Amino acid sequence: MNTDFTYRKNEQGFASLLMVMGFVVMSLSVLGSFAYHYRQSQQIVMQELQARQAFLFAESALQWGIALNWDLSSTRLNKWQCHTFHANPKIKSCLLLISLDKGLLQGQAESLKGYKIYHYQWVSILKDKNRTITIHPSGWLDYCPLVHKECVL
Repeated sequence: MNTDFTYRKNEQGFASLLMVMGFVVMSLSVLGSFAYHYRQSQQIVMQELQARQAFLFAESALQWGIALNWDLSSTRLNKWQCHTFHANPKIKSCLLLISLDKGLLQGQAESLKGYKIYHYQWVSILKDKNRTITIHPSGWLDYCPLVHKECVL
């Protein structure tokens, strides 16, 4: 009888050990799955942050372009002229003179992955002595309103 009792004790210990090992294996697989999904989510968040940053840089390029000194002579009609931001060469502001009193301003930025974001703003050229440009209040666009070949720089 003693040997029977000892055999059952070992058997109960083995079952407990199997349960603990099963629990450890399941826990490790759940942690591995969680780590995989966490890394995937982290990449998505980083891409979203880079896209948002490029979007904001393109808006800043528009505002910067309004303050720049552009060549507003008739020789520049229907030709893009661009200025690159000195602190970040991936930020650019360009102007297309459509007529001597109307133009299209473009702000562009490039994300770290190479995706380009473009914003457009209709502008008017004032006929004062400085020939400054002013924006149309509802002239902001996130697409080029011209024919595709005219939008390519």
